[in-house]
Amino acid sequence: MTGIVLKEHKFEMVYARLSRRLRGLNMANFSDYVDLLQGPGRDTEISFLIDALTTNLTRFFREDYQLKHLLREVQQRQQHGGPDKSIRIWSAGCSSGQEPYSIGMALSAGLKERARACRILATDIDRNVLNKAKMACIPSKKLRTYRQISNQNIYEMPMMANTKSLVIYPI
Repeated sequence: MTGIVLKEHKFEMVYARLSRRLRGLNMANFSDYVDLLQGPGRDTEISFLIDALTTNLTRFFREDYQLKHLLREVQQRQQHGGPDKSIRIWSAGCSSGQEPYSIGMALSAGLKERARACRILATDIDRNVLNKAKMACIPSKKLRTYRQISNQNIYEMPMMANTKSLVIYPI
């Protein structure tokens, strides 16, 4: 279904997350929940199950070395293909969007006007966080972290104006 593999040491996490879902559905036990997952409303409930089991870890510039490498690769490809050569990047498991926006900010800062030829497809298995990412709802706590990393004022960076136009969401 999703390819998510949860080993035995994740039992407590799975139990806690699914227990919350069972309480929300007013179910007394996991057998009833399994019946629901196998019944006629299964498609809808499987989406809730996936959302409950996924972990949404994200932050701006999470893997700085990867962004630097990506920027070098994109610059080289654009040099060989001309300034209008389009670049497509897929940010899988993007959670609430800090990774694709970080990619967009790195490209905007490093490529300047040539960044407009780039597009970043941002996807996640959790529809709720993907909707938040699409709306660019970034909590102020995350923005403070971003300010500390960048050593620049958030409003001086090409955050939303230039970057948001590079990111595409499939929903």
